[in-house]
Amino acid sequence: PGVSSYIKQVNLPPVGARQFSVAGMNVENFFDDIDDPAIKEDIVTTESFNKRMKKISLGVRNIMQSPDVIGVVEVENLAALKRLAEKINADSEAAGKPNPKYEAYLIDGNDGRGIDSGFLVKSSRITVIETKQLGKEDKFDNKSVDEETFLNDRPPLMLRASMMDEKTKQPFEFTVLVNHLKSFLGYNDPKRMDGVRTKKRLQAEFLAKFVQQRQTANPQEKIILVGDFNAYQFNDGIVDVIGTIKGKPAVKGEVINPSEDLVNPDMIDLVDLINAEQRYSYRYDGNGQVLDHILISNSLQNYIMGFGYARMNSDFPESYRVDDNRAERFSDHDAAVAYINTFDDSESARKPAPMSTPTPGPVKQDSPFQEKYVGGSGPPRLFIENKADRKLTLTLGSQKYELATNQSLSIQLAPGEIHYEAEAPDAVAKIGDHEFKTGYEYYWTFFIVRRP
Repeated sequence: PGVSSYIKQVNLPPVGARQFSVAGMNVENFFDDIDDPAIKEDIVTTESFNKRMKKISLGVRNIMQSPDVIGVVEVENLAALKRLAEKINADSEAAGKPNPKYEAYLIDGNDGRGIDSGFLVKSSRITVIETKQLGKEDKFDNKSVDEETFLNDRPPLMLRASMMDEKTKQPFEFTVLVNHLKSFLGYNDPKRMDGVRTKKRLQAEFLAKFVQQRQTANPQEKIILVGDFNAYQFNDGIVDVIGTIKGKPAVKGEVINPSEDLVNPDMIDLVDLINAEQRYSYRYDGNGQVLDHILISNSLQNYIMGFGYARMNSDFPESYRVDDNRAERFSDHDAAVAYINTFDDSESARKPAPMSTPTPGPVKQDSPFQEKYVGGSGPPRLFIENKADRKLTLTLGSQKYELATNQSLSIQLAPGEIHYEAEAPDAVAKIGDHEFKTGYEYYWTFFIVRRP
């Protein structure tokens, strides 16, 4: 009898033109080799810390394709995060790639072990406008210990930033909040559960109120929440953390600790838009579950191009942790990554056909293909994956291909400009022309965003 192998590493596609990526990454107890007497942290050897940075660098660069903004949780301090940024930058140049010029942002919080939340920002593409920590001094009445305690052990960190749209030459502004909410520790402990459950509810309401304040002040603000929410995409019968943050809390009677509806218009949890078998970022006792989410404001729904998890940790064995020549298992969580356009993807579909066109048809749109330079003189190759819940019909020049749900296809092409049309039942068709170049690979994961 044979033993089935673990899932293979699959690199995410790079960003396309007029597009950027935002990720949430739990690096699991990222403590450095320097003792901080103010906290009770683990201290690792310099050799171990360097190996850890090497593994994370491999994951960020090769599997995650160096996202433009990475919300990072479970980091000891700013100094450690800066060292990680420097490592990724140096490794990128050593590999013959452009320096992403990652810069680190982190503000210490209240966590007793000293783990905090921060950002790695690719300054070669992203301009930082503002960073601000939220709710560090907020407290609540903790009935389990009969005193006020901090609401946010790891306070959310807000980043306001922009990316220049290469076509319009205008900055595309967005706001990201990285979060690391209360874990399930003590959730069912009779001595602690009242305080833990109340804390998780109040943290969710804190975020919901923040979102509502922002979008009330500016309905067009593009808001993105990332991180480890320590909550599922559905309620657990006790608290509805994600539902509360989205603006769709469980009604009274469905959960023990209900919340009011505090968000309108509702946010969108991107995990709800992908196939069910991909809805996990963590494994507990062998059970896949979603703890790491990316939620977006309603104002961003027409800008989302793709979403998924970088499969590099939860599916792989603990034995891989000690192998610094591979990225897998640098953490116990998979990173969530969202691809966002700097243009409204529905605009072209709403425009009428030109008056010179006798029969209205699909309208040309920006190319959906993401490209990656692999070098050499080989012909271009296109990799297509259909993640929609319906058949995809793709026409490339004179060739027509049909892909069922979850079917993948690799196509070798002749260099040059090729006309394409992609159609699926009850979905807006994509049509246009794209130049496929020698030495490049092209990727397109087809999915349908279900507009709320």
